[in-house]
Amino acid sequence: MAGVSVTAQEAGVVAAALGLVAVVVALSVWALRVRPVAAALLPVVILQVSYWLPVTGKLRPHVDHIAVYLLLACAIVAVLALRSRLHGVVTVLLALFGFGLFAAKHLGAVGAERPAIHQPPIVLLTLDTLRADHLVGFGGDVDTAHTPNLDAFFKTARVFRHAYAPIALTEPSHTTMLTGLGVEQHKVTVNGQNVPISLPWVPEELQAAGWYTRAVVSAAVLDGSLGLARGFDSYDSTFDHRYARAFAFLNWGGVLSHAGTAENRAGAATLALITSFPAGSFTWIHLYDAHWPYAPSAAAGAAIGLEDVTPLPETGIGRQMNPSDTKWPEAEVERGKLLYRASLQDLDALVRMVLERIPPEASVIIAGDHGESLDEHGYVFSHGRLPFAPDVHTVLAVRAPDLAPEWVDTPVSLQAIAPTLRALAGLDQPSGEVPSYRGLLGPIPSAPVLTVAYAEGFFGAQKEHPLGPIAGVAIRLPARTIAWTRWAEPAGYSPSADPRDRAPMPIEPDEQARLEGAAMSAGHSASPDPEMTSALEALGYLERTEPPDR
Repeated sequence: MAGVSVTAQEAGVVAAALGLVAVVVALSVWALRVRPVAAALLPVVILQVSYWLPVTGKLRPHVDHIAVYLLLACAIVAVLALRSRLHGVVTVLLALFGFGLFAAKHLGAVGAERPAIHQPPIVLLTLDTLRADHLVGFGGDVDTAHTPNLDAFFKTARVFRHAYAPIALTEPSHTTMLTGLGVEQHKVTVNGQNVPISLPWVPEELQAAGWYTRAVVSAAVLDGSLGLARGFDSYDSTFDHRYARAFAFLNWGGVLSHAGTAENRAGAATLALITSFPAGSFTWIHLYDAHWPYAPSAAAGAAIGLEDVTPLPETGIGRQMNPSDTKWPEAEVERGKLLYRASLQDLDALVRMVLERIPPEASVIIAGDHGESLDEHGYVFSHGRLPFAPDVHTVLAVRAPDLAPEWVDTPVSLQAIAPTLRALAGLDQPSGEVPSYRGLLGPIPSAPVLTVAYAEGFFGAQKEHPLGPIAGVAIRLPARTIAWTRWAEPAGYSPSADPRDRAPMPIEPDEQARLEGAAMSAGHSASPDPEMTSALEALGYLERTEPPDR
């Protein structure tokens, strides 16, 4: 977009911020006549209250911890100045300072000039928890879902039959998509971890080149406050009834122990925020509807003969994250598989809604961020802990002008999305010390694809193991996969004869050495942002209680 980049939302927040400043000043003047101490502390109280207001995209009233301490210091100064003639002035300045922090943090891009971009729009649609083998054409040995809209898209796109997530967790996988770096490079290994600002970030590169960048996501694990909003003109990670946490000092004693009352939103609500795709825009849409606890519509359930579409119970979280203790009743396991398959049919309907709005000249990438274990390897209704195909084999397809539709059998990593976005936007690929991955538009070289899982956040993560902090690692080649996990010895697998990696074969010494080297290079200890802990628990990524050792 040409000229000054000011959205209606930003303009409204500017007006609201100015109005709040006026209200604070007026209340401060009134409070001075009643009680000077109240006047001195009023700005702090009001800014504190603002933390409980509903979040509004990237404009959430959230300041850095350093800014919070500066604000408290100003409050102390104001209290000390009460006996002087300057206490009124200090109070007013404190109010202006507090809301100045808010404006500076969230409205700094308002008024920035940028060149006009007239290229067709680029769209990245990511579908959470999408197992490739549940779609027609991806070489699975399970019953496929009814997904006519995705099937129709694949007929117009370059589809990668063997695409793998670098890790089966949402935030780390998306970090790979938007940086082009493997997990062992960007070091974001768990959900809820802050994305380092030093990483190359494709949205920021697009924005600097003049593209209008925006994102709408559907789960708390992609909250913009984790650093994912960098480079986006608009980033909406808000959900109904979700509230921001208050000042850090209130959390010292665990006063606030929850991160919100809603951690995700339905895809229809997310899509309601995107109605058009103008030229010169990059849009990332994330849909979460296939994720546990699998809540398909009655119509989707009926289409596959499933009468009971009640989502899986929350009480299953502990078992689903612990492969050594899976005690789901067999009937419930079978019902869960049908729930998941029916959820994919509903997800497909959402995909149709997106594709109908996208102009035909747009470039579109559709990708899953990872798969889902349904009962393979003793792992039921979850992902993230194993590097096997059910967890990491996902969907990847690109439709672009002059790109011939075809199915590609060469294994690829989701790392290829970042260089593909750069190529579609006409940007140069990074050079020098920044590792890059080849994109999806040209010839696809046959190269090993690494998938890894980390032990953080899971039972038994502190136990000694030759893999160190790694829960599992796999190296994928066209005709062979080798893998090693904490729960199984190193082994080989045949992608064609054994698409779910369930029939282990002996490996050679050199393959063992490759696995050890991959695990060593990927080894890294990480932990989520403490403010995200309860959201991760509610979404099933962290256990609430530690079970006894077995």
